[in-house]
Amino acid sequence: MNRPGPFRTFFVALSLVAVGCSSTPAASTPAASTPATTPAATSGGSAAPSASEAAASTRVPTQFHLRGADANAPEQAGGKSYDMFAQCVNDRTNGLVDIQIFHSATLGSDAAALELLQNGGVDFTESTIFSNAIPLAAVFDLPFLFKDEAHWAKAVDGAPGKAIADAGIEKGIRILSYDIGGWRDIYGNKKIESADDLKGLKIRTLQSPAYVQLFQAIGATPVPLAFTEVYLGLQQATLDLAETALPSMFGSKQYEVSKYVAATHHGLSSVMWAISEQTWQKLPPDAQKVIVECDRERTTFERQQIMADAAAIDKQLQDQYHLEYTHPDRAPFEQAAQTQVYPKVVTSPELQALLQQVIDLGK
Repeated sequence: MNRPGPFRTFFVALSLVAVGCSSTPAASTPAASTPATTPAATSGGSAAPSASEAAASTRVPTQFHLRGADANAPEQAGGKSYDMFAQCVNDRTNGLVDIQIFHSATLGSDAAALELLQNGGVDFTESTIFSNAIPLAAVFDLPFLFKDEAHWAKAVDGAPGKAIADAGIEKGIRILSYDIGGWRDIYGNKKIESADDLKGLKIRTLQSPAYVQLFQAIGATPVPLAFTEVYLGLQQATLDLAETALPSMFGSKQYEVSKYVAATHHGLSSVMWAISEQTWQKLPPDAQKVIVECDRERTTFERQQIMADAAAIDKQLQDQYHLEYTHPDRAPFEQAAQTQVYPKVVTSPELQALLQQVIDLGK
């Protein structure tokens, strides 16, 4: 819904000053997904303007051209939610703020996009490895931490999530919300029926110390790689296995180069959706408010959709793509996490206090 009032008032004042965020010449900007527009409604009288024509006539010139980096394919739940967010902000600011989402890691790997966000080179990004920039977030990377999705939601939406978001501000990162990435499993071209089967195998892990240490403790050889490099690694057998949430694996078609899935559910991915603090400070308060409102709606959609998709993806991977599922005993993995990973990651009183908060929320 267009709400021109406050933004038209703001535009009058803004017209005295040239304002712009993350502007990129068209010739050097990768193709972005553009939110679909709704066809104009027709009316019985030819003289009356359509609803969309009337809205366009009151639309203020765009002053903030913002870019969002997304590693998801546009048809994935995350990708859809970020497009929804962009369209919502564009509509509710009456076009003053225009956001383009660049999917499929077009603007660079997860690590590259996170660095760009911190220095203002990109305005929004999602990230699974945000603990690399915000050390306090390492708690959310701990394997076997969350009992279920409800426990996860209490943690990320409650005091632990707020503490991490507060810590991000000084790093140039303003976390708007946390998406759920799904339960992490192991997949690839080696059949895993027990933790012992991983010994000596090369497995791609998330670029996070907690996941690297988990698979080291099991006896595997962890290879922390950007997700965009996994397909080729499995195809060329430089990797035996990989680990991630299966919706992400499915979206990148890694089932084409995999034969097996080991349903270990060794972690529940937390994905931040954030705006550059530099960009945030340039926006007027009304635009900031709209961004928060639109993101709240986007987050609700993403969390519901990703978990609904996960069940369907499990079935499709087995029935259509014929991947064989195994269900290893999780106890050896959990023991390795508790005795060898947690002590190495949770090394300060601040981290220990945050971990205890998360654990208590699951009781």
